[in-house]
Amino acid sequence: MADQTNIEPELFLRTKLHRPVVGKDHIRRQHLLDRLNQGLYRPLTLVSAPAGYGKSTLISVWLDTIDIPGTWLSLDEYDNDLRQFLIGFLISVQTLFPDMGRKVQGQLDGPELAPVRVLACNLIDELESTGKRFILVLDDFHCIHENAVYALLEEVLQHPPQFLHLVLISRKDPPLPLSSLRARDRLTEVRTHDLRFADAEVHAFLKSTVGHQIEKSTAMAVAKKTEGWVTGLRLAVLAIRGQDDIEHELLELSGTSQYVMDYLISDVLANQLPEVRYFLFCTSILDRFCASLCDVLCKPDDKTNPHQLSGDQFIAGLQKDNIFLIALDMENQWFRYHHLFRDLLKRQMKHQFGSEKIAALRLRASEWLEGQGFIEEAIEQALSAGDALAAARIVERNRHAALNTDKWHVLARWLNKLSPEITQQQIGLLLGQAWIKLHTAQVPRIAPIIDRIETLVDEDSMEPVLLSEINFFRGLVCYFKNDGERSLGFLTKAMELLPKGAFPALRSATEYFLSFTLHQNGQQETAISRLHQGILSSDSQEGYLMSRLLFGLCYIHMLDGEYLLVLQEGLRMKKLSITYRSAFAETWPLYALGNAAFQMFDRDAARHHFSLVLENRYMANPRAAVDAMAGLALTSQFMGKPDEADETLRLAQEYADWTKASEKIDIVASSRARLALLRGDIDSAARWQRAFRETPGIPIMLFFLELPAVTQCRVLIAIGSDTSLKGAMKRLKDLYTEAKTWRSTCWMMEILVLQALASYRLGQLEAALETLAQAVAMAMPGSSIRPFVEPGRTMADLLNKLAEKGVAVDDVTTLLATLRDVETETMPDVSASNPVSVPSPSPQPLIEPLTHRELDVLELLAQRLQNKEIAEKLFISDETVKGHLKNIYRKLNVSKRRQAVEKAKALGILSFQ
Repeated sequence: MADQTNIEPELFLRTKLHRPVVGKDHIRRQHLLDRLNQGLYRPLTLVSAPAGYGKSTLISVWLDTIDIPGTWLSLDEYDNDLRQFLIGFLISVQTLFPDMGRKVQGQLDGPELAPVRVLACNLIDELESTGKRFILVLDDFHCIHENAVYALLEEVLQHPPQFLHLVLISRKDPPLPLSSLRARDRLTEVRTHDLRFADAEVHAFLKSTVGHQIEKSTAMAVAKKTEGWVTGLRLAVLAIRGQDDIEHELLELSGTSQYVMDYLISDVLANQLPEVRYFLFCTSILDRFCASLCDVLCKPDDKTNPHQLSGDQFIAGLQKDNIFLIALDMENQWFRYHHLFRDLLKRQMKHQFGSEKIAALRLRASEWLEGQGFIEEAIEQALSAGDALAAARIVERNRHAALNTDKWHVLARWLNKLSPEITQQQIGLLLGQAWIKLHTAQVPRIAPIIDRIETLVDEDSMEPVLLSEINFFRGLVCYFKNDGERSLGFLTKAMELLPKGAFPALRSATEYFLSFTLHQNGQQETAISRLHQGILSSDSQEGYLMSRLLFGLCYIHMLDGEYLLVLQEGLRMKKLSITYRSAFAETWPLYALGNAAFQMFDRDAARHHFSLVLENRYMANPRAAVDAMAGLALTSQFMGKPDEADETLRLAQEYADWTKASEKIDIVASSRARLALLRGDIDSAARWQRAFRETPGIPIMLFFLELPAVTQCRVLIAIGSDTSLKGAMKRLKDLYTEAKTWRSTCWMMEILVLQALASYRLGQLEAALETLAQAVAMAMPGSSIRPFVEPGRTMADLLNKLAEKGVAVDDVTTLLATLRDVETETMPDVSASNPVSVPSPSPQPLIEPLTHRELDVLELLAQRLQNKEIAEKLFISDETVKGHLKNIYRKLNVSKRRQAVEKAKALGILSFQ
């Protein structure tokens, strides 16, 4: 089974995985079973017909008759959320393949869901990894109206996994490309006319259910009047049970199938005992029910329920009489009604009960569901009762539990069900929104929420936990405004107010940001000591807190430029992620390790870790993901792999565009300019610099390796005019002051290196050497080498001059040795006056030539390597390989791998092998 620690418990328990139990009166329909068997080579079977035609029963029987394993997922309105749909999908498949879906499952914990195309691609890969044929049934697919779910399945069906056969059961045709699937022979269909019972089947059904011989002519008449509709037949049998002249009663049926349905349901209900009818009406408000819930809704002390009947007795009676009851688990604890029967019951209930009675029932159900941990259903029942305030209070009572288990996206889903009018009036709900903004890296949007909370706060009457939470967010806002003193005050107060053992998520976050604020206020040793003490305490053994404390150390060491210590703590955090699986624990150590290796100029290690962030970018913090891709592109260029660098920036651009955040888009653009400098293409970098418009205000100087304001200074230095150099010096002075205010040593030493270069280019040699000496003294204890390597030959000249003065000779020798090891064509001097052009692919007889990387992929295709093997050879992800293949097919106007190879050979693009 699925690892329940990675899935919100409510959803795991609510997911309906068990297919309907086939009744004793079932009639085997071999011609339909044969059709289903014949269609197994196709990726999709669609069973589409109105309610009551035996769609689910047919597929359930079919699964019992074949050797291929099958799994079942019944959908409902709750699944109209792509994240929730995918969790249910994975849970279902994991009943057969427990280890399947880890990558997709990890993406579901990310700040935002990846694009549908990316999710589908990963899902297809995961489904391919099963290595064994299986059938997945998605029942009640008509409940889905979310376009993202349709888009996901469309992508999967465009490139169907070879081991999956998907079955959709629906009351209507889904908006999928059915015509295209038919044309490509990828679709098997079973429709209403196929499911209608023929005369002989009606006769057999009546004979098995009525208990004695029925005339064929009577069966034919019933078949005509019910139009072969199995639910109509079943209702007819229930309605006439116990009658003296059954054949006469059957022949008396008249009118349309809808009329027959309404008529028969009235008869079926009329034949039930009053207490059973009462239970039927009360429970019709529920998507699913169990005996205990029945007891709560229909409790004996209710004056409108004059008879003593327990939930267990009620369910046992329905099972005995075969009254449209469907079991949802193997333990026979949870049930639902046949959808059509439930719809009829609800219609009848409205006539029997008033609106106040129905609302009271829903609120009673809501209270029970919340007590059992089924929060989403409890919220829905409260909202259906028309009590939005009750729904809001459910969210408030349970939001801490969601956050404590790192299920912030579940809280986001709950909050989205509530109206803004309600949310804006409740402090707890506003704080819930603040947590969502924090988890989705939208920190600037927290301040307006806190401003709204301040208008509602009455500290004298507020519970300590709530007041602690408010002070945490006050401190958080102050931290990012670089107001360390006030931030420290608020966060300290938050920790003092929080009772021991209460709200672990808040305690973790407060400890986390308290350490940053201590560092910001110059109390570095206190911050680090506090984090180490927390790690050693028993409370920290829970993964949520431990992951934050370990990253807190990484955070501070990155700011301090202590990269050996970053490696140490990053590896500890990475080890933790093996047992504590969360997007935070799995992606942040990869970024920290990549950043540290990048700054230490360990190119292989940087490439490795940044590549893992790239593969998991939709799990990661968006700012860290973009930064890692910038680092990977630069590292690839340092290694003499310009095509790989270009491909990384292409993916970074795609990702930044997906975030729709101008900050991320600016980072990709500045990274491209920085890459141009490494290639000696000063003109391209200068064009970016002239067009760049910095966001007003000084940027926050944290540990990220790409900052457009600093790259702008790199370009101004490379341009080398008196005006540009003086402009760079002025801007660098402001940036250094800001970095010092943030106590961001990593940026202080980077800026000092650039100031030294600018001074040198201005002819101020002594000032340049003095500044460079400061940079070397600050950088080398933490093994920060890359800032001195990136500028190229000009920095080598300056370092040689520093060594001639006898300053930091050992450190300078180390830096010069590294510079000598870097190929000059890979690392041209950023001050070069003649731009170095990037070689283009060889002439190709194509309108749109293949890139270097696409040619690499094509060469490996010719060697008959699979996608994973190509990815390993080229050190790129499977997803990137697929993107290249798509481009190759388009440019060569082919659709298959071998066709691409043969056409490339024919055009002379590939040599014959």
